[in-house]
Amino acid sequence: MQNLKRIMGLLSIGLLLVISSGCSDSGSPTDGGGNGGGNGGTTDTVSFANDIRPILVASCAISACHGSAPIQGGLNMGTATWTQIRAASGNIGGLIVRPGNASSSTLYTKTTSSPPFNARMPFGGGALSSAQQLAIRDWINQGALDN
Repeated sequence: MQNLKRIMGLLSIGLLLVISSGCSDSGSPTDGGGNGGGNGGTTDTVSFANDIRPILVASCAISACHGSAPIQGGLNMGTATWTQIRAASGNIGGLIVRPGNASSSTLYTKTTSSPPFNARMPFGGGALSSAQQLAIRDWINQGALDN
C-alpha cells in the first residue's frame, strides 16, 4: 500500500509538470504589441529594407500622396530614408512611428480598416493586404529597426 501511495504521488507530480509546461507562454505575440514577425505573428524579425520599404514604395509613393507633388505630410516614401520615416510627424502631431507600439503609430493605424482620423491609407488605391499590415505592425512592435 505504501508503494502504491508513492507511485500515485509521483504520477501526480509528473502530470502537473506536463500540464504546466503545456500552458507556459511560448512567446507568441498578440495584436497588442508582441514581438511578432511578418508571418502573421511569428517571432521572425521583420526587415525594414526587405519587408517594409518595398510596401512603402509600392503602396505609398504614388502620385498626389507620398510620391510626387503635392507630397502629403512632406514625406516622399519613394525616397525617404529609415531615419526620415522614424523622425516624421503626422498631420495631427506626434511621430508616425512609435517603436514598440504599433497601436499608437500612425504608419500602422492609418492602414487598418478603422483609422483614427480621416481616411484609410493608401488613398484612392486598394487597401494593404493583411500580410502587409501585419508586417508593418510587427516591424514597429519589434522596435522599428533599421535592418
